[in-house]
Amino acid sequence: MPGPPAVPGHHLYAVVAGSKPHLDHLLLRDYLRQRPDEVQRYSALKVALAQQFPADSEGRAAYSAAKSAAVEELVAKSYAARAAGAS
Repeated sequence: MPGPPAVPGHHLYAVVAGSKPHLDHLLLRDYLRQRPDEVQRYSALKVALAQQFPADSEGRAAYSAAKSAAVEELVAKSYAARAAGAS
C-alpha cells in the first residue's frame, strides 16, 4: 500500500511582535511598498541567487547568506526613510 503523498517543505519566518526583528520586517515591507525600483533590484537579485544555488538545505543557506548584504542595506534604508519622515 503506498504512503501518503509527499508534503512540500515549508520555511517559516517567525518573530516576537514588537521586537527589533519584527520592526525590521515591517519597516522593510513598508519601504518596498513605496519603492518599486528597489523591489525590482531585490527581485532580480533573488532570482539570480535562486538560479545559482540548489534547492537543498546547503543551497538555501548559501542563498540566504548571499542575499543578507542586500537585505541589511534595504533595512538600513527603511530606517533612514522612517527617520526622515517617509514610510
